[in-house]
Amino acid sequence: MQPTEAIIDRVLREIGRLDDRQIAATARLREDLGFDSLALIDVAVRLEDALGLAVPDEELERVQTAGELAEYLKRTGAA
Repeated sequence: MQPTEAIIDRVLREIGRLDDRQIAATARLREDLGFDSLALIDVAVRLEDALGLAVPDEELERVQTAGELAEYLKRTGAA
């Protein structure tokens, strides 16, 4: 199984059509990476499928950075 950060990195790069460089934990999902609300829902759905965890909409709105997303997923049971 891939580490949570690697899965998040892959999903963010695929949805945001970002290049292959690693996404910094401090990268802001909306401002730095350009994700709008629909893209973030797509991120949540793909992460739910990959990790088997639910990502509630209200939590998705609270998360600001890639690192915060990883921390949330780890707290809720992602390895």
